[in-house]
Amino acid sequence: MKVSEWISRFPGHIVTIHPEDSLEQVVDQLLAGPCVQDIYVVSGADLVLGHLSHKRLASLLLAEHRPIHTRRQIMERVVLGPAEELMEGEFVFARPDEELDDVLCRFVDHDLQDMVVLDAQGVLAGGINLNTVLREIRKRPNVIFD
Repeated sequence: MKVSEWISRFPGHIVTIHPEDSLEQVVDQLLAGPCVQDIYVVSGADLVLGHLSHKRLASLLLAEHRPIHTRRQIMERVVLGPAEELMEGEFVFARPDEELDDVLCRFVDHDLQDMVVLDAQGVLAGGINLNTVLREIRKRPNVIFD
């Protein structure tokens, strides 16, 4: 099954924020849903600019509670700026024309819950949620790979 077919059958909800959003606004988005793990920074034209993981955000928020701080941790804590300064500019994504089974290993390899699907220009085309995939595999193990 192609990724494009998957996202039309199971449209995933990707949590997005704007580049200028503050850390507080990002955390509000993270805590708004029960299972939000991945947040994507998106421009006004739906161009995906970067990724913020649950782990990265927790690390920034809990930095002052660490007994020992590396120089990088201290600098990150001092320069907490908008989302575009906190995001990872390189992130894992899928393309609509890829086979779903070729994409699934990326979830585990990169510890993702949600993966964006980008068109050739880098514009958000949809998203794949790992729990949805697992539910469908459990219901019909052979269907999604045909």
